Amino acid sequence: MPFDFSNVRAQEVPRDRTANFTFYRLEGQPTLTVKPATEANPGYMRAMLKGSRESLRRLRAGDLSPEVLEENRAKDRKLFPQHVVVGWSKAPLDVNGAEVPYSSEACAGFIEALPYDQFNELRDFCSTIDNFRPEAGVSKADQEDLSGN
Repeated sequence: MPFDFSNVRAQEVPRDRTANFTFYRLEGQPTLTVKPATEANPGYMRAMLKGSRESLRRLRAGDLSPEVLEENRAKDRKLFPQHVVVGWSKAPLDVNGAEVPYSSEACAGFIEALPYDQFNELRDFCSTIDNFRPEAGVSKADQEDLSGN
């Protein structure tokens, strides 16, 4: 007798799934529409793995240093505008306080300008698959409670 575990498969994050990430500590609280920085985003994973051979070699050799971490962050700063950030629902503000319309160039500039801690928060959010998981089975009241966090 075959077993049906389609209920488990339903928890898989679809490849076209996006979520919103808000920078609450930045002026205007810009909100980016992002895709996962996980296996659910094959384009990101291919690009990340392609560029990580040297980093993996250094890590295997025990060369874990602030410089290695910064190199990996710099690589992600280039990959995120190409593969993870797909738009913004609340635009970041430029130096004059004007909203900047979304474009790949504007996104790359914004990502590059982010302080390391703010970019790390974005990376952490995008690499946490639960931030993209379908809310199937979660009650409306629980969804409202979760959205307030």
